Amino acid sequence: MSTEIDRPSTRHAARRLRAPLVVLAAMCALMGAACTSTPPSPPAGGGGLEIDFGPLTIPLPPIEIRPPATTIPFGLCNISYRPPGVNVVGATLTIPKVRIDPSLSVFTVPNIVVRIPKLRIPLSTITLRCGFLALPVQVDLLIPSTVVVKNGTLNLAARTITIQDPSFTVNGAGLGIPGLGDLVIPLPPIINIPLPTMAIPF
Repeated sequence: MSTEIDRPSTRHAARRLRAPLVVLAAMCALMGAACTSTPPSPPAGGGGLEIDFGPLTIPLPPIEIRPPATTIPFGLCNISYRPPGVNVVGATLTIPKVRIDPSLSVFTVPNIVVRIPKLRIPLSTITLRCGFLALPVQVDLLIPSTVVVKNGTLNLAARTITIQDPSFTVNGAGLGIPGLGDLVIPLPPIINIPLPTMAIPF
């Protein structure tokens, strides 16, 4: 009889112990989830935020070109001719799309593209002489479309882009002489053409 009377009390005691254990287990689960959650990202700062800059195309100031001396065939003669220097107008510089950190102000930008348009520039009117022959003719400089890829330094604070190694070469240029049946005289490569050494505002 005593055993049967004790059984209900034992069940009630087990229930009383089980309830706090369930609560304790739930609290441990919540604390464990909090401990294993991903910490918040650090605030943006130096190197912490990047934005896109470009592409941006800038017109260049006139670029001076001095073609090399050459000879012009006329009759039985080869006449020496030194073309004057000219200014190439219409060139552009394009900064490609780059990722920059706006907390900084100076960046090195690769693959800056300088484009020289195809041009025919009047140089001078000269008189070709060979024996008793004399003929005044117009001489033009023919420049093919040229693309040059350079590196540069971008300064956001000063709003400038400065080209590194500011010189280039034009291949395939020539002299055109309409008065001789539109004769074209190929020129050797025109080397060491200076790009503007000044910073270019944008």
